[in-house]
Amino acid sequence: AKDTPTFFEAARVSQHIVSLFEQEAFDRCTLFYNKFVSALVFEPRSMSLIPFEHMDESAPINQATPEIHHH
Repeated sequence: AKDTPTFFEAARVSQHIVSLFEQEAFDRCTLFYNKFVSALVFEPRSMSLIPFEHMDESAPINQATPEIHHH
């Protein structure tokens, strides 16, 4: 299995997300992922991509309040 996307793959995904945002398909995009802590421990995290919110570190899932917005 492939673990890390290439820059080209990541760029294609980001272009698609921006295109959908520009078409007003959504007004918020949140990335959910697992933060590596140790070989046995991962912490679920979330990071707001749109709107961009500068943070030193992403918020743990249990502190985040995910919202779903539809037009």
